[in-house]
Amino acid sequence: TVSSTVLMYKTNDLKAIINKVNIDSALTYVRQLSGETNVVIDGQTQKIASRFHSNQGNTLAEKYIQQKFKDFNVPFFVQDYGNNAKNIIGYKKGTKYPGWKFIICAHFDSYSSNQSDAPGADDNASGVATVLEAARILSEYNTEYTIEFALWDEEEIGLKGSAYYAQN
Repeated sequence: TVSSTVLMYKTNDLKAIINKVNIDSALTYVRQLSGETNVVIDGQTQKIASRFHSNQGNTLAEKYIQQKFKDFNVPFFVQDYGNNAKNIIGYKKGTKYPGWKFIICAHFDSYSSNQSDAPGADDNASGVATVLEAARILSEYNTEYTIEFALWDEEEIGLKGSAYYAQN
């Protein structure tokens, strides 16, 4: 029947997507975001030592995420909501229902009592890695619904980034 053919096609697509997940890419993102390895941002080799919301490393993380979206040919926009706080939202516009969205999200800021040492591998860098890997893979597919790859800032100090997004 037609419905089973459509289901089979979608099942095969899902398997193909799952097979494109590259654990080495995701681990590289985590290592770079948590300062374990250097990263090239704007042509300069740098280390993201801390992603504490008021630390320069958090700004480097923003630039890193934007650079990754550019590398993946994923359009994005930045929500700047003051005091250097920025959400970065990549998106893949839906072909049939562009106004309906699926959101894949995480936060990139980290917290520590020592502001200069907040590498935050688990859950924030690992969450960002998951969103980036999803963006890398899904950038190759047309989808009926819009997919947003949302990366929030200032979640560790009161869920500010996601609240700003939801409010707007």
